[in-house]
This record gives sequence, C-alpha cells and structure tokens, in this order.
Amino acid sequence: MVHGAVRHFFQILSAFGLLVIIIGPLAAWRVSSGPVAVDFLIPYIVEALTPASGAYRVGLDGAELHWAGWKRSLDINAVGVTVTNPDGRAVVTMPTVSLSLSLRALRQGIVAPSLIEIRGSRLRLRRTRAGHVDLEIAGGTPADGAEPLPAALLEEMLAPPDPGRASGYLRQVRLVDATVLLEDEAKGGAWRLEDLDIELGRDADGIGAAGGVSLVTPDGTARLDIGGRFPAREREPSFTATFSDIRPTMFSHLAPDLEPLAGVELPLSGSVSVKFDRVLDIERIGFAIDGRRGRVTLPALGADYDIHGLSLRGKAVAAEKRMALEALEIDLGGPKVSVTASLEQRDPPPVVEAPPPPAPAVVPDTPPKGKSKAKGKGKKSRAAAKAPPPPIIP
Repeated sequence: MVHGAVRHFFQILSAFGLLVIIIGPLAAWRVSSGPVAVDFLIPYIVEALTPASGAYRVGLDGAELHWAGWKRSLDINAVGVTVTNPDGRAVVTMPTVSLSLSLRALRQGIVAPSLIEIRGSRLRLRRTRAGHVDLEIAGGTPADGAEPLPAALLEEMLAPPDPGRASGYLRQVRLVDATVLLEDEAKGGAWRLEDLDIELGRDADGIGAAGGVSLVTPDGTARLDIGGRFPAREREPSFTATFSDIRPTMFSHLAPDLEPLAGVELPLSGSVSVKFDRVLDIERIGFAIDGRRGRVTLPALGADYDIHGLSLRGKAVAAEKRMALEALEIDLGGPKVSVTASLEQRDPPPVVEAPPPPAPAVVPDTPPKGKSKAKGKGKKSRAAAKAPPPPIIP
C-alpha cells in the first residue's frame, strides 16, 4: 500500500510534467518568434562573468532570451556589455555577447554559461616592451595600472572547473568573424588578422584552441589554420599554423626582421609550430615547408636563382641560439642541392681593456750643483780659517 504523502507527491509530479508538456511547446514557439527580455537574470549573469579575483567586473544593459534550436540549450544575448577594472574605469565595451546556459548548473540552482560567443568584434593586442599583453575590444582602452585583461581571462579559464562557482561551468569561448590588430612594441611591426574564427575549449589540463584566420598584408591575404594548447600547470603555450600557397614576400613589410623575405617570391605550403615561455617570448620554432616553382633574389649576396622546387625541415631553439637545418633540398631545374647544417650564434669574446699607463714619478726639486759646491766650498774655507792651529808636541 502506498503511503498517502508519497501518492500526493507523485500526483503533483505528474501534474507538473503534464504542465511542462503543454506549456513547453508554447514557450518554445514564443521564444522562437523573437527574443524575450529577461532583465531579471542580469545580476546572475554578471556574477557568472565576473572572476572571484576581482581583476575585472562585467556590467550589462540588458538580457534577451532567444531560441537557438533543439541541439543547443537556451541562449541569452547580453546587451551593452562593459568590462571595468577595479577602479571602475571601462576597459572593454561590446554591443552584444551570446551565452549558452548550462543545464547542469541550472539543476543546481546556478545561472552559469557553458559557452560564450562573441561575433564581429574588433580586437587590438599590444605587446609592450616589458612583455605584457594589453587587449582592446570595440574601442575600449586599457586602463593604466590595471591587470592586463588577457591575463585575467586566462587565469579564470586555467583554473580547475569548480561546480560550486558559476564560472566553473564554462567550457567554450568562441570568437566569430573577428578582426585583430597585433602590435609588437618589443620587436617592432604590426599584423592585421581578419575573419578570425577560433574556439577555446577548457578542460582540467588547460585550454585548447582551434580555428582559422586571414593575415592581411600590403601584398595580399594569407589564410592560416591554427591550433594550440595552453597547459594549466606549465603555463607555456604552443601553437601550430598550417598554410598553403603563401608567398614569403607578403610578410616583408610586417617587421624589420622580416625584410630579407622581400626577395623570396615562390609559393610555400606547410606548417610552423611555435612554443612560448611564461612571459610569451619565443622559446622554440619548428618548421616543415615545401615550395613550388618561383624565384629567390638576395641582393646582399648577389644571388638570383630560378627555383623549381624546395623542401625545408628544421627547428630553432632560442635558449641555445641555434638553428638546425635537418633537411634542405633545392631543385634548380637540373642541378639539385641538398644541405644539412647547424647554425649557432656565438657571443663575441669579451673585450679586455689594457691597463692605464703608470703615472710619471714625482722628483723633488734640488738646487743646481754649481751653487751647491760653491756654497759648500765657501763654508768649508771660512770654517778652516777660524779653526786654531794644531798644538806642537816636542
């Protein structure tokens, strides 16, 4: 026999389920017909997007619920997003940010995003001479003395997922159709990236990245497919870019160190992998590149070659100041050249400065010898004249 209280519980549960079955499609139809204002969720969204460290704070002007299809959970458009530093100064402003709510978090009574998607944003990344990276989005300006925003975002995403916090349910961050301007004050040069589509995935071991981007140069546009990893423990990110039919001469205007590429006019395909250290200085570079027919002109060496094919494999290690050409094969349309080499940058020998010449000896002044003798003789003669004669002994 079923207890009365238990029977009533199941009756209520059945009625609630029936209500959901009836109202659910109606609610879905209402949401699918257009966004629904849900401003009462703003405090919960702000709490979910603001890190516990207080490195920055997020503000919203409004929130809208919209239907993104049965394959996705309910999405919320955060409207008028502003990121401020601890002093209240605006660092980043964005017209809209899309959030997918975590159903697992909702079951725990927590409003938390599992996915953040930013579309059509304009970003500016600036690497200062001190090695810090500042970020600007949609006209925002980095505040003086504030913690760099990328560092704060990375710290939040690199933290182990915590189901007790709203940010602990975040698994993905997407940038869609973004434009990025990269400026390197330490090395010099600027890079413009367009059509950036990248997805950052978070797990217990760190952050993974995958996507594509178009690099815009004065001589054309190059499409790159990128992937990478930012480990939570080592904090030393690594990235790999693959490309097809890119001409090196396109990059000669981007930085002073790349000017020699102006004479390399041949299409290249392959991949380049880069590993950074904790302060985002390049630690190691690996490359595997194949080239088709083209021309290489090096005025400094007086060289001008018609290249029919090229294959290059190697790596460079910054700490060892060494680059290894594991395989370099060049087809000159008849003769073929194969080279393996190890190039090492050696520090110049220390400069030993010669000791300063000894200071000249100081000789005291002495009177002239002539006067000294004359004066001495005069004294001796007068002394002899005054002395009494010796006694006479019989």
